[in-house]
Amino acid sequence: MWPSRSKCNSARKIVLPTLLLAGLAYPALALDIQGVLPGAADQPQTNAELIDSNSNVLSDQGVSAIQAFLDTGTSGVILSLETQQGLGANLDSYNGTPTTFQDIAVGGLIGFNVSTPYTIALAPFSINTDPSAGGNEPDPSAFVPVTGPVRMETNPTPAPDSDFSVGPIDIMGMSALQNKVAVFDIRPINAFVNGGDFGETATYVYSAGTPYKPATLDTDPGIAPMQYHIKVSYANFKPYTLINPSAAPGPAFNNNPIVGPNPLNPNGDTTPPISISYNGHASTGSFLFDTGAAASFISTAEAAKLGVVYGMDGGGNPVLINSTTHAQIPNQFSIPITGAGGATVDSLGFYLDSLTVPTVEGEPINFLQAPVLVQDITVSNATSTVTLDGDLGMNFFEPSVDPSTLNLAPSEFDWMTFDQANGLIGVNLANNSIVALGTPTSWASPTSGNWSLVSNWATPTVPGSSTAVTFSTGSTTPYAVNLTANAAASSLSVQGDKVTLQKAGFNLNVSGAVNITSAGGHNGLLKLTGGGVSTFGSLSITSGQLDITDNKVVINYGVGNPSPQAAIKNYIAGGYNGDAWNGVGIVSSKVASVNASHNNPHLYAVAYADAGDAAVKNDGFAPGTVVIEPAIVGDANLDGKVNFTDFQLFSASYNVTNTSWDQGNFVYGAKTNFTDFQLLSSNFNDSTSLDAADFNAMNQFALSQGYTLTANPDGDGFSVTQVPEPAALSILLGASLILAFRPGRMRRIAIPV
Repeated sequence: MWPSRSKCNSARKIVLPTLLLAGLAYPALALDIQGVLPGAADQPQTNAELIDSNSNVLSDQGVSAIQAFLDTGTSGVILSLETQQGLGANLDSYNGTPTTFQDIAVGGLIGFNVSTPYTIALAPFSINTDPSAGGNEPDPSAFVPVTGPVRMETNPTPAPDSDFSVGPIDIMGMSALQNKVAVFDIRPINAFVNGGDFGETATYVYSAGTPYKPATLDTDPGIAPMQYHIKVSYANFKPYTLINPSAAPGPAFNNNPIVGPNPLNPNGDTTPPISISYNGHASTGSFLFDTGAAASFISTAEAAKLGVVYGMDGGGNPVLINSTTHAQIPNQFSIPITGAGGATVDSLGFYLDSLTVPTVEGEPINFLQAPVLVQDITVSNATSTVTLDGDLGMNFFEPSVDPSTLNLAPSEFDWMTFDQANGLIGVNLANNSIVALGTPTSWASPTSGNWSLVSNWATPTVPGSSTAVTFSTGSTTPYAVNLTANAAASSLSVQGDKVTLQKAGFNLNVSGAVNITSAGGHNGLLKLTGGGVSTFGSLSITSGQLDITDNKVVINYGVGNPSPQAAIKNYIAGGYNGDAWNGVGIVSSKVASVNASHNNPHLYAVAYADAGDAAVKNDGFAPGTVVIEPAIVGDANLDGKVNFTDFQLFSASYNVTNTSWDQGNFVYGAKTNFTDFQLLSSNFNDSTSLDAADFNAMNQFALSQGYTLTANPDGDGFSVTQVPEPAALSILLGASLILAFRPGRMRRIAIPV
C-alpha cells in the first residue's frame, strides 16, 4: 500500500528562521504540543542492498547501496525503474507472461512490475552515509539481511526529469520491518532547524531484543527506551490489490500499522483511536501510521463530521468551507501529494483545534492547532469499499515546514521507535534526552503507575539499561508498577516497599544486581505478574521476598563465572518454608494458591536449573544462566511433563547430597531422598502407558524401600503403597496404607489459571 508522498521533503535543506514551539508545562495530565506545521522537514530513510540467489550483491557501476524511504505506509518493497534497471534486478513472469501487480495509491490502484526474489539487507542511514550530503556509502559489513528472498514491486515509469525534489523513489516498507524495531534519531535535523549545521534523521533497524547502547548513542544506539508508547493495530490491504496472471506469486506484502481499531475489521478491536476536534465538533478515527508521508490527512467524511467540506470560491477554485455558513475555513493551505507511481494530487488542508493521540501510559498527546489535509484514500474490491479515516504522517514527529513560507519548526521529540512485533510507536521528548538515562532514579510515591511515565520517577527521566532503580518510598502500602513496553535498568533495589511489577507480557532486563531488603522494619517484596521474562545479572534477598507468581526469571551470571545455582536453591528453600511458601526468599503466590485449591489435584513448586546442566540441555536455555520458573513437582528436566526420564535423573542422584532440582531434589532438602520419589510418582504423566520394563525399574526401586507402585485407574500418576510387615497382615486384612500424595495430570509447562 502506498498512500502518499509529499514534496515538502525538499524544504529541509533551506536555512531559515525557526518557528518555536509553545508546549505547555511538562509533565501534566495530558501532553499539549503546539506549533506543528503542515509538512515534515525530513522523513526516515535507510540504506538497502539486494542479494541474489548466488549470494551476489547487485550493484550499479560499483555502487550497491539503495537510499530508500523507510515507510510503514507501504506494505511491501518498491523499487524505482531507475534503481531496478541500474542494478539489473530481474523481472518475474508466470508461464511466459510478465507478472504485474495493482497496488493501492493516491487516486486508486496503480500498476507495478514484479521482480524475481531477492534477499534484502539494510544498513543505518545518517548524513554520514548520504552521498548527496557529502557522506559515503555504508561499509559492506554494515548491511544486515532483514527479509528474503522476496519479490518486490518495481515502477514501470521513470521519474519526471523536471521534478528533482521527488526524483526516483525507492521504498523499504513493512516487508522489511517484520519482527524488527526501527529507531529514529531526530536530534540531527532538530539541531539544524534550531540553527545548527545541516543534519538528517538517523535511522537504525534492529532485531527485537537488541539492548540500548548509551555509549554509542550517536552511531549505534540500540533500542532506546521511550517515554510514551502508542498502540497500533494492523490492517491487511492485500485483498484490495490485483495480481496478473492471477495464479502468479505476488510481491512481498505485509500488514500496515493503524492508530485505532483495524478499519477493515473493527469488531472487537480495542486499540484506542485518534480523536480530532474543530469548531465545537469532534470525531474519532483509525489513522494509518505512515513514516513515508510528509503530511497528514483526514478523510472528507471525517472533515464533514467537523463541519468542513469542499466548495468553490468566486473564481471557481476548490476551497474548504464551513458546511453550515459556507464561509471559507481560515488558514487553509495546499500541498501537492505525490504517490509512488509519480501521480500528483493537490490537496487542501486546515488546522484542527486538536488532534489527540492516546498513549499506553495514559497521558495522551494533544497536538493543538494540528494541520491536516482533507484527502480520501479508498480501497475497494468486489465485496467491500473502505475509506481510511486518516493518515498520521511525520510532520507531527519530525521538524515541520510551512510549504507556503518555508518557515521551519523543531520537533517536540528527539527520538522515536516503531516496534513491529509488539505494535508500538515510541516517542521521547526533546527535553528528556535519553543521554541522561544513566542517572540513578527512584519511584516517586507509593502509588501505582506506569514505568514509562516520567512523572512517576523522582528524577525527570524514564529508566534505561544504564539506570540504577530504587523502590524505597517508606510506605507499607502495596503498589503496582505497570510495564507498557520492555523495561531495563542497570540495577534494581526494593528497600522495604511492596512492589508488584505488572508486566503485561513485556520483559524486564536488569543487567546488574536485584536486591530485596528491609527498611524501617518492613521486609521488601518484589512481585512479578503478567508473563514475560525477567532477566537479572544477580539476585540478593536479605529481608523479603521475590514472588515470581507464574513468571520466568533468568539469572544471567555470564559464561565462565561461578554459577549461583546453590544460592538460588537456598532462596527457594527459604521461601518454600515446608510448602507454606511464605518464608524469606523466592516464593510463588500462584504456586501456593494452586496447591491449596481443592479443585486441583496437582502439586507444583518453583523449579530452577543451570543452563550447563546436562538434564536441561535440550531446553534452549542461554549459556551462563540459571532459570527459575514454576513447574509440576517431579519434572526434573523442565520439559513440561513427569515421565521415566525424570525418574532416571532422580535415581542417578538418589541419596546424594547437595543435589538440585534437575537431580530429583524437589523439596530443596540436603539430598535427593524417597520423599522426592513419592512426589514424582504421584505426578507421573500417563502412568498406564509406561512399558513393562520401565514400570518394573520404578517398582523395583519402590520395593527396595519397602513400597510398591500401583498405576491409578485414570492413568494419572501412581499410588505409592507401603508393603506391610508379615506380622501385620492379619491386622491390615490386605489393606494398604496409601500415602496422601495427590495424582497429577500435568502435560504442559504453565500452571493452571
